[in-house]
Amino acid sequence: MVKNHYKRTHCEKSYTCSRCNTKKFSVIADLKTHEKHCGRDKWLCSCGTTFSRKDKLFGHLSLFQGHTPAIPHEETKISAVTSDPGQSTNATNEPGKYSGANDIA
Repeated sequence: MVKNHYKRTHCEKSYTCSRCNTKKFSVIADLKTHEKHCGRDKWLCSCGTTFSRKDKLFGHLSLFQGHTPAIPHEETKISAVTSDPGQSTNATNEPGKYSGANDIA
């Protein structure tokens, strides 16, 4: 514990995420934790900010008047290709993910 704290605080961050190539870490365990979630931002605000968790998106929406949930462009293309007209679609094809404006109360 103390060793990892020291590394995080005082040592060079020599481990770089291979997915985003931007985040750097001095503790390899922190890198592995980051890589589990890196690139998985599925929740998008109309302002362009992305979130990996739905509750964080809605917390953001409550802070900024006029912001609304949005569907990422890639998922919109996928949804348009795979959906039947007249059926409701889930843009991510995953349960619990944002599927449209109907999620907003």
